[in-house]
Amino acid sequence: MRQLAQYQDGRLELQEVPAPVPPPGGILVRTTCSVISPGTERMKVEQARMSLLQKAKARPDQVKKVIETAKTLGWKAALAKVRNRLESPTPLGYSAAGVVVAVDELNTRFRVGDRVACGGAECAFHAEMIAVPDLLAAPVPEGVEDWQAACMTLASISMEAVRQSGARLGERVLVLGQGLVGLLATSLLKASGARVMGVDLVAERLQTSLAMGAERVANPLQSSLADEVREWTAGQGVDAVLLCVGGKGRDAADTAIECLRDRGVMVIVGIYDAELSWKTAYMKDIQVRYSRSYGPGRYDPQYEWGGQDYPIGHVRWTENRNFEACLELMRAGQLDLGPVTTRRVAFEDVVGVYDALECEVGVVVEYAGRTGILPVAGESGILPDVGKPGRMPGSHESGGTPDLRAFIPFDPTKKTEKARRNLPHWEQEGVTQFVTFRQADAISQEKLAEWRAEREVWLREHPQPWDFETEELHQRLFGDRVEQWLDQGAGSCILAREDAARVVEKAMRHFDGERYILDAYVIMPNHVHVLLKPLAGHSLSEIMHSWKSFTSREIKKLYGLGEEAFWQAERFDHALRSEAAFEAKREYIRSNPVKARLNGGFVVGCGIGVGSRAGILPVAGASGILPDDGEPGRMPGSHESGRMPDLHVIGAGNFARTMLLPHLKGRIGFGTVVNATGLSARHVCEKFGFAAAETDAVAILAQAGGAVLISTRHHLHAPLVMKALHSNKHVFVEKPICLTREELAELDVMMQGTQGSVMTGFNRRFAPATLAMMETLQNVSGPKTLAFHVNAGVLAPDHWYANAAESGGRVLGEACHFFDFACHLLGRPVKVTAQTVGRPKAPDSVTAQVEFADGSSAQIIYSAEGDSAFPKESLRVFAGGLVMECENFMRLVIYRNRKQTVRKFSSKGHAEEMAAWLAFLQGKAAHPLPYEQSRQSMRLTFAALDSIREARSIPV
Repeated sequence: MRQLAQYQDGRLELQEVPAPVPPPGGILVRTTCSVISPGTERMKVEQARMSLLQKAKARPDQVKKVIETAKTLGWKAALAKVRNRLESPTPLGYSAAGVVVAVDELNTRFRVGDRVACGGAECAFHAEMIAVPDLLAAPVPEGVEDWQAACMTLASISMEAVRQSGARLGERVLVLGQGLVGLLATSLLKASGARVMGVDLVAERLQTSLAMGAERVANPLQSSLADEVREWTAGQGVDAVLLCVGGKGRDAADTAIECLRDRGVMVIVGIYDAELSWKTAYMKDIQVRYSRSYGPGRYDPQYEWGGQDYPIGHVRWTENRNFEACLELMRAGQLDLGPVTTRRVAFEDVVGVYDALECEVGVVVEYAGRTGILPVAGESGILPDVGKPGRMPGSHESGGTPDLRAFIPFDPTKKTEKARRNLPHWEQEGVTQFVTFRQADAISQEKLAEWRAEREVWLREHPQPWDFETEELHQRLFGDRVEQWLDQGAGSCILAREDAARVVEKAMRHFDGERYILDAYVIMPNHVHVLLKPLAGHSLSEIMHSWKSFTSREIKKLYGLGEEAFWQAERFDHALRSEAAFEAKREYIRSNPVKARLNGGFVVGCGIGVGSRAGILPVAGASGILPDDGEPGRMPGSHESGRMPDLHVIGAGNFARTMLLPHLKGRIGFGTVVNATGLSARHVCEKFGFAAAETDAVAILAQAGGAVLISTRHHLHAPLVMKALHSNKHVFVEKPICLTREELAELDVMMQGTQGSVMTGFNRRFAPATLAMMETLQNVSGPKTLAFHVNAGVLAPDHWYANAAESGGRVLGEACHFFDFACHLLGRPVKVTAQTVGRPKAPDSVTAQVEFADGSSAQIIYSAEGDSAFPKESLRVFAGGLVMECENFMRLVIYRNRKQTVRKFSSKGHAEEMAAWLAFLQGKAAHPLPYEQSRQSMRLTFAALDSIREARSIPV
């Protein structure tokens, strides 16, 4: 699919990115319209075009973070993080509408084909497909067009501001700023019975304000606003002012206060850093209120992404209920969006709009019927038909939208189109087909002649026409034999090459949802299996011809092949008669590479999906590029060839991009990178040279063997690790490996039956300073004492670590590092006593005393209470007449024999741990951090938390 991307050097691009998948409890939406917010988006674009010095002046808070990072990780790492931020693309857009194409199994509100409006800067992007949580979407009522529904989010911002003002029937309200949000607020105030004066410096907007319901308008450049207000209110002042402006300073606020009546209300709506004149505000006893976005629930992850709605008796107007109210006003004709819609633009032309946003009020972006699946562009006959906005392909003219994904079995009593060349082809409208097509050289002419002779004997004994049972028998006798032969890897196996397989995959995914519903598929080295459901007006023969003719041309161009046929002219197809048969074919596709004993050279995926699937979109399997001089039929990546398997990465956020992947690039082949958003997945793919980018890890986890690096949020670690171990993968997972003792027990069981391995990202074990300490202690006998102080700092309430359901809390999510370091330095722990400050639900500070088997002891203080000027990490080791003191693993001082030795380092161990794991994958070294050691550290961390809860010492 395509998405609008913004870079921090000011560039805007339409980029091809992987389509997203529905979030838990959410939906996948094919976008038909989105709306550009001229205020917010223009500000973002202008900030991106600033110089570095201007950016630093505009965001001193970010400069402070860079300095703090430099203190703990060094300037090199800090600059790497800055560079990563500046070169990473970010999405634009937060208000859209479209059609549901997939629904997560936990969602009960929406169905495929529903028209919905969506909001949220985290999901409702300017993109052809968007993945939206349940409470950031609302059904679009009949009578509301998609271009109107796309404005829902912006209208909700205005509605929440009106609610915050408390304006009642007949009260006078001044709306300062008649941009899109201000104009919508003007209309909503009018609809609620308030009287409105619109204020702006642009004459055209004042005319629009009148059209939106303003009783009076004023331009402060042409007359005194205070005088205008006094005249309008008979000297009393307005009841409320909505400040729909941006910037900072005191001018706008002073103007608002001057216009307010005694004890009036000022509502700050835009991104305005207000400075109040204390005396004037105090003497009028005004109320200042901030209107937070779309309403209650905004920025609450439990509400927006967890689906936990607020009870209506406690919170009447949540953001989702504001969404629904805005859409209802549109339906009733009480919110007219015509006057504020100044431009409509095709998605293909959206980049140019941002150069002239100051001239616009509301810009509607229209998407011309693409499904959002990765396109194969530039070929006649493969470009999409232009669809009608707001309509699902194939929908009835009456407006009702059938469930296009429903599984319909073959019915021998209904009309069937029967065609025949050498093989029979039965088609019936709406019926799902299992199709196999292969390279022309996958079966030799001699073998074909042998099978043809056997088949002719059978045909004489089973004259046509056949019933369905005879058709099934024919498939088992002859079709299955072909499958077994193909799986042996005969012929040139060009499809084992990554770029060839991608051509085929993109072609299949291109019209998914428009001409057919694509379900599971596998691209094997010399053939393809696919489940698909042709939609009304499109035959299977037409679809296959489109796929094969296009891919044949493109693959021949890639490799300079001659005019000989690339594909076998005829296909095998099988109309499925039951859901049981359908599921059996899905399982066949999923397991085909495993049964064929492939280590690479195949791609497994799924499209929108037939039936009740949650809409899992395609994910690449192993890239397995076949070398040009490779032996036909030999699969790349096999142990015999000695080639190390490609590394797949799940979760390539800022940490992985700056601290892990740079140390692996060029040293191991990168397969597929999986990120939550297609934009970030594409960026990482291009930056580090991955073979593919996806948004769902289902296929790479199902693929047998190989290696995977997992750096997602903590609550996903254990489930992903267990799936990877189930398929015998070697796993590197960032700490912590799990969040509960139950998950740790499940991992214990999994490790007993896997051929894979797992390494946890306890990088401080591998820091050069740690190695120096371990070398120093080698010849020191007797118990040792460790005092480790971590000045973690206050956690911002909006940081994802504050969400204990995702992070496990700071003790489990981060302090586990220091418990592990103590185990690495001192050995096996036997008992821990811990406490925290106060009684928080999820402790973010801990003081722990740990006893070890050899009599050593460790005191670990992890505190959020300190000052940032103090070093973040400092430790001291006392042992056998020496003292070692280390600060941030950058500076080590060793005191011995009344002398001190100072050593300096530049790494916290990330590069070294990656090198150690890589050596293990290459077979050059033993596993650098066996599971049992990680398990021990996690058991100690869990024991510390138990000690806090139970107020007693806990054995480990």
